[in-house]
Amino acid sequence: MPPIFVEDTAGGGPGPPGPPGGSSVLEWGADIVLGLPLALRFYLFPGYGFLAPGGLGIGAAPQYRVPRAGTLRNMRVRARGVGLPGAVTYALIVNGAASGLAVAMSNAAADGSELVTPIPVLAGDLLAIECSRPLLTFAPQAGIVASLELV
Repeated sequence: MPPIFVEDTAGGGPGPPGPPGGSSVLEWGADIVLGLPLALRFYLFPGYGFLAPGGLGIGAAPQYRVPRAGTLRNMRVRARGVGLPGAVTYALIVNGAASGLAVAMSNAAADGSELVTPIPVLAGDLLAIECSRPLLTFAPQAGIVASLELV
């Protein structure tokens, strides 16, 4: 017997599954990334958080467990508040290691993207977004959102 779907006229309720080959969007963010000059790496929260946790290792990272196997691609970063000129890199970390997918951008830019590199992942892999920058960045970006497409 085929599944029965109930029409939800208010929106947001059960409905038929999406088309085969569909994709999902994964998002990380932080309202504030501290500008302390000795903190070289910070990690964005899965979803969005207030203060990005810092540290020198992946142990400080809030990680997201991938719900299904697929390919991550089309990484985009948006900053609501830009900082002083300088470099900043947002990198995808998979199971504690750099994946090769990263957005390098100016600390004074509002948008950056990397739309070329696909990264295969398995269900259960742990993901994090690491923000790294040079030693002397006193005015970092703020309101940062990084997104990836899972296909």
